[in-house]
Amino acid sequence: IDGKPNAGVFEVTHTSGKKWTTTVTADGKLSMVADGKTLPGTWTSTGPGNFCETIEGKTSCFKEEMIDGVYSSTNEADPKDTSTIKRIE
Repeated sequence: IDGKPNAGVFEVTHTSGKKWTTTVTADGKLSMVADGKTLPGTWTSTGPGNFCETIEGKTSCFKEEMIDGVYSSTNEADPKDTSTIKRIE
C-alpha cells in the first residue's frame, strides 16, 4: 500500500499501544516479534489494500490504506482492531 513490495520489515503500533515487529518475505512467510517472543506464520494478499496472515492456525485479514502519509491496517472482522504501520526495511 506504500507503493513498495509486500516483503519487508515493519514496526506495527496497535491502538492499545502495544508494538511489535513483523518481517514479511516474498515467499509467503512472516514472523512477528513481540515481548521477546517470535511467532512464525504465513501471509497472502488478493491485491493492494488486502493482507491476510495466519499465525498459530488463526487467519486474520486486514484492510490496509495510506491516508495523509499514515499507513494503517484494520482487521476486517473487528474494525476496532487497528494499527499504524511503519516500514523499517
